[in-house]
Amino acid sequence: MTEDREIPEAPDGPDTPLVERVRAGDTDAFGRLYDRWFDRVHDLAYRVLWDTEAAADVAQDAFLSAYRNINSLEDPSAFGGWLLRIARNGALNRKRKDERVRPADEARLAMIEQAQTRPEDRIGALDDPQQIAEDGELAALLWSAADALGDRDREVLDLHLRHGLAPNEIADVVGLNRNAANQLVHRVRQRLATAVGARVLWRGGVPACAALRAAFEAADVDEFDAEAVRVAEKHAGGCTECDARRSTHLSPAQMFSAVPFLSIPMFKAKVAHALSAEGVPMQGSSALGGTRSPRRGRVRRSILVGGAGAIIVAAVLAFSASRVGDGQLVELTSDLTTTTTASTSTSSTTSPSPSTSTTTTTVATTTTTRPAVIVPPVTTPTVLPTASTTTTTAPAPTTTTVPPPTLTLSMSPATAPTTYVLISPDAPRLTWSVQGASKAKLTGPNVNRTDLADTIVVCPVPAAGPTVCSAPRGTYTYTLEALDAGGKPLGPPKTVTLTIQ
Repeated sequence: MTEDREIPEAPDGPDTPLVERVRAGDTDAFGRLYDRWFDRVHDLAYRVLWDTEAAADVAQDAFLSAYRNINSLEDPSAFGGWLLRIARNGALNRKRKDERVRPADEARLAMIEQAQTRPEDRIGALDDPQQIAEDGELAALLWSAADALGDRDREVLDLHLRHGLAPNEIADVVGLNRNAANQLVHRVRQRLATAVGARVLWRGGVPACAALRAAFEAADVDEFDAEAVRVAEKHAGGCTECDARRSTHLSPAQMFSAVPFLSIPMFKAKVAHALSAEGVPMQGSSALGGTRSPRRGRVRRSILVGGAGAIIVAAVLAFSASRVGDGQLVELTSDLTTTTTASTSTSSTTSPSPSTSTTTTTVATTTTTRPAVIVPPVTTPTVLPTASTTTTTAPAPTTTTVPPPTLTLSMSPATAPTTYVLISPDAPRLTWSVQGASKAKLTGPNVNRTDLADTIVVCPVPAAGPTVCSAPRGTYTYTLEALDAGGKPLGPPKTVTLTIQ
């Protein structure tokens, strides 16, 4: 393995000058701090709550508290760790209050365990951490390994490797003494390496090594957890094949530090406006551009009340995630994208006032069945022979009836919120199959596939990151066609719709 790269510093340089400018009354400085830290704060809250909207609420409270108490911060250079501590405490309080439960990990595991090209087979050859940021399956595998370490160790890894906090800063955030935090950071890095190696060998509970499979069965291990890590590590220590299979060019710490932050531009803009409505000077934030300020109140309400004609401008990361079967990311690529709310499939009534609109959306699923056409065999009339003539009747030619192709196409569920996590079990999945045809063509918003059968998670617009879809309200139609060898359509297509509401 290569040496770890240096842990990243606070985004865009030191925070001290901006903190001092905020204290001096500079109206642009806090907005710039907000732009630096929003994604990190929202990501940290999400890893506690597993709810993007609740995490946005926590982020709003954290930044509001930070602004109001910034004069109490003794060391301006510690702004980032201080802000993350506020957010973490707020998220934990929210979790205790709401008694939120993390979504079943099976969704994320299914995404990587049903892949046609397994991430376990790719991760060992990686030589550039940037590849982690561009591959949702690899990021999911690394989170799966970190989850097996337990909540505290995963949180310490996250703060140290992804957020770039030093052990003394982590001590302040999680409430440990500095010596204990320093030892814990060193220990969890070693444990992560062990867990990633075990996760590579796990392969959905069906390891390539028969002896390891037997070891899992003997230990009654049926899910990837701390016990699975222990069994895999013990086995690999005496198995040359498994020891070689779990090795990687990059260290697990390098790879985990490259896992991207959850980034949802819509939430960033809404929280910025909500803070501005609370009296926080946000003029320096780029997130304010082009979005009307909401009334005072929670960010969740301001997000859900958006009209059907609202325009959402999102600068999204260039992203490509391989398709991986049921519960996995659809293939996506994007540059700077301007997305407008899609019109509904039924009717839209707008009052004379330019500020009021009412939209009615109907979800329609069309199933088209082509009736079988039965062609009777062609027969030749029989000519009766006369006394002087003998006629031999040629056998009737045989006509083979070619059945029409069979198309199946479904969307489940057929509705989704404007923002959802692509790896969650509730993300909309498009399933299709074509039988009796040489080719297939599936088209629709952000989908263009030629597979004869597959299941993918759908995001009608380029995704805002490896795990999040933020799409305007509207109805999106997907069409499946059967084609012959020359690309000519065979019979009528099938369509389904996804309604974002």
